[in-house]
Amino acid sequence: MKVFFWLERWFVEEKNLGKYLKTLLKAVFYYSGIYRMLIYFHRDRIPVLMIHGVLDESQEVMWTPGWRRLSSRQLENGLNVLRRYFVFVTIDEVSKLVRGKQVPDRPVIALTFDDGYQNSISDAFPVLERFNVPGMVYLSTSHVLEQIPMWIDRLDYLLQQQGKKVVKIKIASLRFEIKTEPREAYLNDFRRFRLAVKSEFSDDLILIHNLEKLMGRLEATALSKLESIYNVDKVAKILEGDEIRNASSLLTFGSHTVNHLRVDRLRKEQLVFEIRESRKQIEALTSSSCTHFCYPNGNFCPDAQQALRLAGYETAVTVENGANKIGDSEPLALRRFSFPNASREAEIVHDIVVNLLTAKSLEDQGADTAQR
Repeated sequence: MKVFFWLERWFVEEKNLGKYLKTLLKAVFYYSGIYRMLIYFHRDRIPVLMIHGVLDESQEVMWTPGWRRLSSRQLENGLNVLRRYFVFVTIDEVSKLVRGKQVPDRPVIALTFDDGYQNSISDAFPVLERFNVPGMVYLSTSHVLEQIPMWIDRLDYLLQQQGKKVVKIKIASLRFEIKTEPREAYLNDFRRFRLAVKSEFSDDLILIHNLEKLMGRLEATALSKLESIYNVDKVAKILEGDEIRNASSLLTFGSHTVNHLRVDRLRKEQLVFEIRESRKQIEALTSSSCTHFCYPNGNFCPDAQQALRLAGYETAVTVENGANKIGDSEPLALRRFSFPNASREAEIVHDIVVNLLTAKSLEDQGADTAQR
């Protein structure tokens, strides 16, 4: 089976080949049944899909975010394709499978939602319900309890509300000029700023403190205030406690820390607080045990894994691409990749297969973690 995979990778990654030849190759693998065969014979590997927000494109939104959201149509199309190849399972079932040795009769796959956006219920859940697909929603509990959108959404909104073609930003030692138009320039500049500011600070509490100061200055000059996106905004609104308490049994809720802080950028006492307190708050909201965790930004480290074990968590997901080997994966460093947003079935299946065949053993995962 790996012969097909490496042949495909050679063609797809070869720089001298045009996109039409790459598309043709994917079509050959799809229509010949090779993709389906690869999926079946690698059912000892479990893909976990990741989504950050879903928007129903038929509804009006107050603003357009500067980072990717999946449309409800893309979600529906993707689920309709994937259910013909996989059985959708819960993270509880993933936890049992990666700890055991029993390979399922059919390939399985799991679906997760990060950050606890309200649209994970308002826009995504009707699609999940239609296909009877379970989902895991990871919550940053301070954002739920205080009803404050994520800093990335607040900053994104404020930058677009400055009424200027170029917005000058100063934060710590960083100086940035962000073009707000054309759209592509804004997306590139906003992405560069996010990456730079995350690299600037070794402690996430200091990072957030500086970001709050920056957003305070930007709000003072914004054409529309932040309150505009707190309560009714389809993009940034966070789930409320009652929505979580009354959610369908198809949805399970896990921890994404209290304050959405990167666990490898925290002192030990803050790390333990973020892990333990978030679990406590989620269990109070749901009246159910919370044993699943999602690392903010995907960052993790041995100290965080140990703190999770001591706190009673069973799994923790990263943002490292690839699939998870049954009986040979670290449950506290599960790999995930983004939900495919392609429209064609061949493209969707190709994306899944490439990640499915990218899996690491426990030994490899241990070496990676040691280098962090």
